[in-house]
Amino acid sequence: MKKILIALTALLLCLFSVPALADDAWAVYAGTDAGGYLLGTAVPCGDGMLLSVEGAAVDGMPLYAVRREQTVQISYAVGFDSGALVLFADGVTGALSQSDADIGETVYCAAANEAGVISAPGELSTLVRWHGFDCPLLTCTASLTIGAPVTDADGLLVGLVSAVWGEGENCYVVLPIAAMADAPAMAASGSYGDSAVIYDNAPDAMQKPIAPAESSERWVSGFTAHAEGTQITVDWSAAGHVPGEGEAYYVLFMDAANPYFSYLEVQEGVTDVAFYAPPERTYAIWVQCCTEETFSSDMSMSAFEVVDTGEATAFTGYEYTDRELYVGEIPADSEPNAVKAEPLDRITVKDIINPDTLIVLQAVTSYDVTEELTVSMQTVLTTPDGYALMQDSSFIFIPDIAHEDVWNVELDSLFGLCEQFAGFISTGEYEVAYYFEGQLVNKLTFTVE
Repeated sequence: MKKILIALTALLLCLFSVPALADDAWAVYAGTDAGGYLLGTAVPCGDGMLLSVEGAAVDGMPLYAVRREQTVQISYAVGFDSGALVLFADGVTGALSQSDADIGETVYCAAANEAGVISAPGELSTLVRWHGFDCPLLTCTASLTIGAPVTDADGLLVGLVSAVWGEGENCYVVLPIAAMADAPAMAASGSYGDSAVIYDNAPDAMQKPIAPAESSERWVSGFTAHAEGTQITVDWSAAGHVPGEGEAYYVLFMDAANPYFSYLEVQEGVTDVAFYAPPERTYAIWVQCCTEETFSSDMSMSAFEVVDTGEATAFTGYEYTDRELYVGEIPADSEPNAVKAEPLDRITVKDIINPDTLIVLQAVTSYDVTEELTVSMQTVLTTPDGYALMQDSSFIFIPDIAHEDVWNVELDSLFGLCEQFAGFISTGEYEVAYYFEGQLVNKLTFTVE
């Protein structure tokens, strides 16, 4: 059984480079043996503290921040209901300012990217509701990471970029500084209440500490994880681990660029699992032993492995050919594969969220088989933000319709993941690909407006 859980991380790519606000902007990274992964931008909010927004921390992974030649380790972070995130790091100094900039005014943005810090002008356009606050929308000429500071002409802080707004190009939600102003003092005093989320080395304030069973440790060490092409195999048979009464094994895995993690619940007596993942991606992998009631997302940093999936090989079996392949829509109440989708020449966010229709990958294929065969099928949607979202299914080769097999696979659940974890369905270019047994069959790109 495969399930999805939030891992509270985000990765948005950025471009351009003009160091106007570089002195106050820090790049926040999660570190693994495979290197650092950019999570977002933060600004000083007091001695030893940085302010960012939810998504700029990964629970259970080492975090650090970089500004020019200076690197500081982040000991832990506190997330608030407002969406504010306070990160604690020795060596940081600075204070928050507050602007009263209004809609229609020109503002200035700074954001960390892999090359350094960029800055660009922007404009506040309208107000939207976000985390219960009226937040201005920002249109900007650059691509920004979450946590990017937005200032007025006097350098006073308007707020931090908290999400991409899906209804426009280079359009962002700005969480106003007024919504975050109390967060640093609350975090420093420890008076953040039971609703706060603690990341990394501090105990999770939303959960009571759970004592491990006497016969086992929660996080299994000594397991192996490796990839052969796009198939990842995890094996803990030689770890010498003994589960406690009522405990089961769970394999957790997280794409370094995705804003969530997945897990597999393992059947009793099984000590290895294999699963397919999108190609050319980096995964962090954990094995947890616990009861269903005590499952935890507070990942251990002493017991995980990092693997890179390889390039997918091409599927060449059964003279399989796609005669038609496109993105279309069908009525939402249609039986699977009972209706051939109408092509969509122009796809908008409104089309995707329309409850009366389903967005599908539509195919008309031919192949050559003499008996019915079933293979595993993986459909992967890659978003403009670099997320790779996958759903598992099966494909049945049927001799009677081998000359013209009309079928489709719905994409709404994958777009739903985009909206759930990124906050919005982003506009821009998407790629959808499908695989049989981890081998690439076909792919296409399309644009969402």
